[in-house]
Amino acid sequence: MAEYYAMNMQANFYDVGKSEHALGDAAVGSLDSVWVYGECAEPVAVGTCTMNDVTFAITDAAGTHTAIVAGDTGDFMWIRRTLPLSP
Repeated sequence: MAEYYAMNMQANFYDVGKSEHALGDAAVGSLDSVWVYGECAEPVAVGTCTMNDVTFAITDAAGTHTAIVAGDTGDFMWIRRTLPLSP
C-alpha cells in the first residue's frame, strides 16, 4: 500500500473519529491523490466506498472513493478519490 500524506495541509489521512476539519474539505496528497473529508453514515470497511456530494456522508457501497482505514457510524474520516471527476 502506498504511504499517502497531505501536501500543504494539516491532515492525517489515517486518523478516524475526530471532527478537525469541515465536512467536504478537500486536500491534495502525495502521488497526486485527492482526498475529501466526510462522516460515516454507516460502518465503512477499507476499500471502495461512496460519498454523497451534498451531505458528505460516507457509505460502504462501492463507488468513486477509497477508504484506507475502517470507520464506524458517526466517525469522521478522509477518503481518497479513486475515479477521475466527470467533466
